[in-house]
Amino acid sequence: MYERVVIVRLEPHQGGTNIAMPPEVIQQLIDYGAEAGRKLVEDFDFDENRWRRALVLLPEIEKALPRLRDAVRSSPAGPNNWTYEDLALQHRSQFYPNDPAWPE
Repeated sequence: MYERVVIVRLEPHQGGTNIAMPPEVIQQLIDYGAEAGRKLVEDFDFDENRWRRALVLLPEIEKALPRLRDAVRSSPAGPNNWTYEDLALQHRSQFYPNDPAWPE
């Protein structure tokens, strides 16, 4: 996660609530920001970041799937009192093509 962060250390007279900074200090802060942006663009590995996020996300999805399955199978609602499983098996939409082979 930290590969998305660039730390810019400032002197006490730079930034913060110091609204009376001279123009050269403001320009220095602008330059720091530009350099931080360059570092992110040049050094950040987006695919590696996505891979790490997937490694964190997939176990959470795996834990949630049984609860989702149970909810889909056992939560009747609507005028026909169908569960979502019933809906997937029996409802034929006039707006969306249904594949009779799904779900098996």
